[in-house]
Amino acid sequence: IARDTDHLYLSLSCDLPDSQASAAWIRLRDKDTSVPEDRVEWAISVGGDAPRIFSLTPTGAMLDQKDGNPDWNPTWQAAQVRTPDRWTLECALPFSELGIDPARPVPHFRFNLSWRYAQTPNHRWTWSVTYGDPQNPDRFGNLILMP
Repeated sequence: IARDTDHLYLSLSCDLPDSQASAAWIRLRDKDTSVPEDRVEWAISVGGDAPRIFSLTPTGAMLDQKDGNPDWNPTWQAAQVRTPDRWTLECALPFSELGIDPARPVPHFRFNLSWRYAQTPNHRWTWSVTYGDPQNPDRFGNLILMP
């Protein structure tokens, strides 16, 4: 996790379990989110707001939602690279899309990271355990960014 004056940057590298191919579908942004597929999700809640969810699939499909609304389509950038045993992802989230004024000091916010692994239904690895509700900001960790 890193930042500059305008963006929050996230990068993650995952070992693929048992070197199995991940479950992925080629599709349009935010379409058919019910398809069981691997994805990494970043969830961010600022000042008690509903969480903003940013997801990336192995095929590079970008999913995003705010307060459960998949029609929210913020501007953000993402890239990913797959090898037989590893998946590496990076994204740049503008502070303005997170409801943060970059001209003011960046506040701490609630943050979680999870990996949905479709090979094992309903299985998810998370940074902060949410006990069943992956979008519950009360169970997210605090992320504090230094200037």
